[in-house]
Amino acid sequence: MFELIQKSGAIIYPIILCSIIAFGIILERLYYLRKIKIDAVAFMNNIEAALKRNKIAEAVKICEDTPGPIARIIKAGLLKHDRPRQEMREAIEDAGNQEVPRLEKYIKILATIAHIAPLLGLLGTVAGMAKAFQVIQ
Repeated sequence: MFELIQKSGAIIYPIILCSIIAFGIILERLYYLRKIKIDAVAFMNNIEAALKRNKIAEAVKICEDTPGPIARIIKAGLLKHDRPRQEMREAIEDAGNQEVPRLEKYIKILATIAHIAPLLGLLGTVAGMAKAFQVIQ
């Protein structure tokens, strides 16, 4: 394995680095998404039951005890339940806009790696072919 890496030339090291970084990002995102995973149906049923009993504080408490973006977005709406509908909608939109960066964390880096890695591979191929033609001459 190490012989193959050594024979590959200098281009293999940035490719390996890209692979390690991408793998780390994927693991982190999987961990984060698993951590915020909830039973959405049960969560919504609990919220609905609390609201039917007119227990806003209980519904907010359910949101606080539940991890994840859905709970935080619904909590933002519940906290504005006594305000006009438009203000409540804006609070929900603002909460949603705050959640998007958390969910998209490191996605730009991963996209950059996805664009760069094949180009590095192509560069390595071209460099290898140039080296092979030099040997032939």
